[in-house]
Amino acid sequence: MDNNIKIGHCKTHRPKSYFSRDILSLFFWCGVLGLFAFSLCAFSVHQTPQFEEKNGYLKFTGDFNRSSLPYGYPDIPIIRIINANMESLRIINRGEDTIFLTKEIFPKQFPRQKTNPKSYFAKERSSYESDELLFSQPYRIFSNNDVEIYPYDYIPLKSLLIVRDLEIEYSLLKSKAISNSVYAVYNDIFENQMNEIKDFYIKRGFSFTFSPISITGSTVEEIETFIKNSYTSDPFSYLLLVGSGNLIPYCSGSGTDYPSTDLYYSLIDTLDYFPDIYLSRLPLQDTTDMNNYLNKIKGEYSSNKLSYNNTGYFIATNDGTYHSIVESTHNYSMSIFRSIGYNCDSFYGYYLTGTLINTALNGGRGMAVYSGHGSAYSWLGPTFSASDIDSLSNISKYPFVLSFACLTGNYSISDFLGYSWIKNPLLGSTSFIGSSQYTYWDEDDILQRALFDSIGNSSSLIDAFNKAKSAFYQEYGDISMTRGYFERYNYFMLPEIYLGNNSISDFSLTADKYQSVSSFIIDFSAQFNGYLQNAGFAGMFLEDSLVDSIYFNSQQTFNFDCSSLGLLAGDSIDISLYIPGIYFNEKDIHLIGDGQFVSLLSHSLSDFHIDTFFFDLQFKNFGNYDADTAKVIVKGLSDIFNLLSDEIVITNLMSESTVTVENGLILEVADYSDSIVTAICSIGTINGIDTIYEIISLDLLTPDFDVKFRGNIISSDTVDYMVLGKYSQILFDIINVSSLKSKNIEVKIESKSIVCNDNTTIIDSLAYNEIETASFYLFVYNTPQTVCSLNVIVSLNNYSDTTLMIIPTRYEDSKMYYGPVNGYYIYTSDMTDFENSPIFEKIQLDSFAFRQLHITDDTTIIINLPFEFQFNGKKNDSIYFNSNGILSLYRITDLSYISEPLPTATVSNPSIMAGWLDYRCEYYDDIYVNSSDAINTCFSYFDTTNYRFIIYYNKVKVVDDAYSFAIFIDTSEITVMYYDIPDSTKMIVGMQFDSENYLSFSGDSFFDSENNPLIKNEFALKFTNAKPIYKGKFSENFRKDYDKPAVNSRTIIRRGSDISISINKTGYYEILLYDISGRLIKNIYKGIIPSSVRTFSLSNEKSIVFLVIKDGKNTLLTRKLILL
Repeated sequence: MDNNIKIGHCKTHRPKSYFSRDILSLFFWCGVLGLFAFSLCAFSVHQTPQFEEKNGYLKFTGDFNRSSLPYGYPDIPIIRIINANMESLRIINRGEDTIFLTKEIFPKQFPRQKTNPKSYFAKERSSYESDELLFSQPYRIFSNNDVEIYPYDYIPLKSLLIVRDLEIEYSLLKSKAISNSVYAVYNDIFENQMNEIKDFYIKRGFSFTFSPISITGSTVEEIETFIKNSYTSDPFSYLLLVGSGNLIPYCSGSGTDYPSTDLYYSLIDTLDYFPDIYLSRLPLQDTTDMNNYLNKIKGEYSSNKLSYNNTGYFIATNDGTYHSIVESTHNYSMSIFRSIGYNCDSFYGYYLTGTLINTALNGGRGMAVYSGHGSAYSWLGPTFSASDIDSLSNISKYPFVLSFACLTGNYSISDFLGYSWIKNPLLGSTSFIGSSQYTYWDEDDILQRALFDSIGNSSSLIDAFNKAKSAFYQEYGDISMTRGYFERYNYFMLPEIYLGNNSISDFSLTADKYQSVSSFIIDFSAQFNGYLQNAGFAGMFLEDSLVDSIYFNSQQTFNFDCSSLGLLAGDSIDISLYIPGIYFNEKDIHLIGDGQFVSLLSHSLSDFHIDTFFFDLQFKNFGNYDADTAKVIVKGLSDIFNLLSDEIVITNLMSESTVTVENGLILEVADYSDSIVTAICSIGTINGIDTIYEIISLDLLTPDFDVKFRGNIISSDTVDYMVLGKYSQILFDIINVSSLKSKNIEVKIESKSIVCNDNTTIIDSLAYNEIETASFYLFVYNTPQTVCSLNVIVSLNNYSDTTLMIIPTRYEDSKMYYGPVNGYYIYTSDMTDFENSPIFEKIQLDSFAFRQLHITDDTTIIINLPFEFQFNGKKNDSIYFNSNGILSLYRITDLSYISEPLPTATVSNPSIMAGWLDYRCEYYDDIYVNSSDAINTCFSYFDTTNYRFIIYYNKVKVVDDAYSFAIFIDTSEITVMYYDIPDSTKMIVGMQFDSENYLSFSGDSFFDSENNPLIKNEFALKFTNAKPIYKGKFSENFRKDYDKPAVNSRTIIRRGSDISISINKTGYYEILLYDISGRLIKNIYKGIIPSSVRTFSLSNEKSIVFLVIKDGKNTLLTRKLILL
C-alpha cells in the first residue's frame, strides 16, 4: 500500500493554526492562551495518518503534539491538554482501525543544539522489538492536570498502527486574575534609589512594595521563602529582582543543561514549573547602572515612541545548514505581527539581504528579534556585540530585544550580552530576553512561533512569553528539555512591559500649568487617534499619594474633584498619564487664587537676520477674572544679548483667553566670541502686586551642520565615487543650518577602509547658510568593497555631530592587490600586473603520493611540517588545520563550522581562511587504488621539488555540492588553487589577526565590481607578507625602498638584547651604533651579508642610541633605540 496517501476517516473542518490545523488542537491552543470563550469544548477526532518517507522509515507529517517517549522510541504524535478541569473531562474511545505498515515508524531524535547541532542517529532497538502497544490506552491523566490523548498507538514488532476514533469533552481551569501590584526584592546598594522606582510605578497606577536582601535573606532558599510568605499575606502579580546575578543569587536549574534561572522565584503555590506571577530581573551592577536605567526607561515613554512602536525587526542566522528554519520562523512571525498592525523588516544573514542592523535600530524599532548562533557576549552570525551596541545612535528609540540564541542571557557572567544592551546610558535597549544556556534549532522555532501567536492577546511581553512556554510544554510534554526551556529563557526588564497600543497616532497631553483653587476641579486631556487595546491610566496625586484616578481606552478630558483636600492658593498637585507600552508623563499643577493671572504660555522663533532674533510670545490669562492690565518684563539676559523689543502691556484679556504678541521679544547678539551660546531669560508678567516668571531657554543658538559629499578628485577629474587602491582628494561641503554663527569648526574623517595622514581640518567661521568645502587626501584600501563608509565628525567646543557617508567604490584600470594589513597582502591570478601574483596550477591527485588526512566533520588536527612556517610574527614547524578550510599557528575553536564575514568572534586567534565553509569530511579505512576515488575527504603531500606542503580537498561535501581545491604552504606564504567551486557565495576567504585587523577577500561581498564571483574555478590566490612588485614598470624609488634593510625589533628593547635586521639584498654593509651626541659607540659589523634575517648583539649600551646601516658610502637606515 502507498503510505503517503490518506487512510480511514478524514476530518474536513480544519481551522488554520500553527500547532494543529484540526479543530481539536485549535481549541487546545486557545485554552492554553486563556482566550477560549466557552466553558466547555466537545468534539471528536478520528485523524487519518499521513507520512513522508525519511531514511527508510515512515515519519508522521501531521500537526499533533510530540510524545514524551524517550529518544530513540517510535515518534508517535499525540494530543496534549494542559490545565484541564478534571471534573469536566470525558474521553470515549468509539472504535479503532488497524493498519499494517510496510516500514517502521521514524524514531524520535535528540534535539539539535545550535552550538553543536551534529548528533548521532538515535534508535532504541528494544522498543522496536516490543510486541506491546506503546501507550496501551486511549489517554492518560497526570497529577498536574495534564492530559495526554493518543489518537494513534503502535505495536513495533508487528508494524501495526492503531487509529482511534475518540470523542472528547473538557474545560480548562481558570487562571489567576492580574492586578497592578508589584513586589521588588533588591540588593541593599540600591537603597537610596528604590523610592524613585516606587514613584515611577505609583504614578502609573501600580502599587509597589519592596524589600532588601538584608531583610529577605541572601540565599536562594531564603528569598524564595520570603516571596511566598509575602504573597500569602498580600498577593501581587509582578515580581522584580533588582541587581545582577552577583547581587541577587540566581537558581540552578534541573532541566536539560542545568541553566541559571530565576524561574523558581515565581513558583508560589504549585509543584510544577509554570510561573504563578510575572517575574523579571534588572541585572544592574551598581548605582550608576540604576541611574542610567531609570533615565532611559523614563525617556523611552514619550510621544516619540509612536514613531517606531509599531515596527518589528527580524535578524536571521547565516548558518549554512539551518538558516532556512530561522527564516521560515521569522516569516511566520512577521505575518502574525503584520496581521495585528505592525510593520516589519529583516536582515537575513545567509543571503546578506535586508535592512542592515545599525540602520534599522538607529531608525527605531519596537521589537528586534535575533535567532541564530550566540555566545555570552555577542550574536555570532551576523556578529553583533557590546561594541556594536555602543556604536548605535538610537537615543530614546529602544527596542524590546528577543534573542533566540545560545548563552546571550547567561547572567552568571557579569558582562553578558543582555547586560550590554541595558547598561549603556543612552543607547541599546531597556528590555532583553535571552537564554542562559545553549539553545536548540527546532525548540527555538516552536518557542518563537508560539510567542507571536500569543503576543497580540497578552497583558505584557512576559505574559506572552510565559504563554509561549506553556505552548512549548503542550508540544513536548513534561520532559527534561521542557523544564530546561522554562529555566533558560529569563527576562531582563520591568515585568509589566507591554508591547501593544500600536494603532494610536497624533498623541498630545494638554494641561494648564496654573488652575484655579476655587473651582475644586483639576482638568487635563489626552488627545489621540485610535483605540487602546490595553487601557491607559490618568491619576491625581498629592504628595505622591494617589487621590483619584480613571482608566480610559479613547481620547478623553479628565476632571478630578479636589474639594475634599483642603487646598489653598500656592499649593501644588500632581497629575500623571500612562499609556502601557507607549507614554508616561507627569506634571505639576499650581493652584492660584481668584483674580487675573496672566503668564507666558509659549514662545517661538519667528524670524532672524544674521545676528538678530525675533520671537512671538503667547500669553494666557489662567485666572477666573478678566485681566485689565498686565505688564511684561524681561530679566536674566547675559551680556551676550542686547534687548531691542519694546515694552509689552497686555490689556483686557478675558479669563481662559490667550493673546499672541508678534515679535514680542527681539534679541541682538552682542558678541560672537563664544561660538556656542547657552543662555536663558525670564519673561515676567506683573498682575497687580504679583509677578509670575516663566523661564525660556534660548536654544536657537545650538550649532547644526549638514554634510554633503561633493566629489572625489582623481587625476584632475572630479568623480562621484572612490577608487580602490588609489590616493585621491575627497571633498565634503559643510553647511551651517543653524542661526548660530560658529567659529573654529573642526571637521574630521574616520574610516577603517582608508589611510589618511591628516584627517582633520579647521573652518575659521561659518554664518547661517554659509558653505565651506573640507578636503582630505586619502588612500582607499584594496579590499573588495562596493561602498566605502566614512564618518564625518563636525565639532566645536562641547558640540559634536557625526554623519555617516556611504560612498560607492570602483577599481580603476587593472585589478589591484588587497592590503596591506599587519604587513600582509592578498594577490590573485587575475592580478597580472604584479611579479608576485600566483599562477594557477592544476595538481593531479593520483600523480603524487598523497596520503589521506585523518579528519572527519569539524575536525582540527596538528600537521607537522618539514620546515618552519612563519605567520604574524610567530614561527613553528607545525600548523593547526581545521577541516572547514582554516589554518593557524594557534588553536582553532570548536565553532569553526559557523562561517561568517570577517571579522568574526568565532575564530579568535590569528588565522588564514583558505575557503571557510562547513565541509562534511569523512575518513576512509579502505585502501583505494586511486586517491581520487576517495571523495569527500582531504589528502596531504610534501612536494620536495618545490619545497611546499600541499593539502588537497577532494570533492568535499557542503549539503549537496562537492568542492575541490588545494592549499600550498610555503615557509611564509600560503597559496590556494580553486578547482571546482559550485557556489562561492558563502565561502569566506581572508586573514584575521584580531577583532580590528583583518584582510577580507570574500565575505563583505562575494562578487567583484563587475558582479562576477570573487572565487571561481581555475583561480589562484596567495596570502603573503611580500610587498607588491610591478611587472616592467616597477619604480626606481620603490625598488630602492624594497631593497633597503629593515630593523624588525621594537624601538624600546631591553639592555643586552639582540636586535633582528632583515637584509633584503646581498651586499657590503656597515652596522654602526652612535650615542645621542653623534659619537660612535660601537662598530657592530662590517662585511658582506647575504639576503637573510640576521641577529646582532647590542650588549649593555647607553639608554638612547642610534643604529645606522650603510652600504659603504650611503646611509641606508637610521633607527633610534631606547634601551631599558
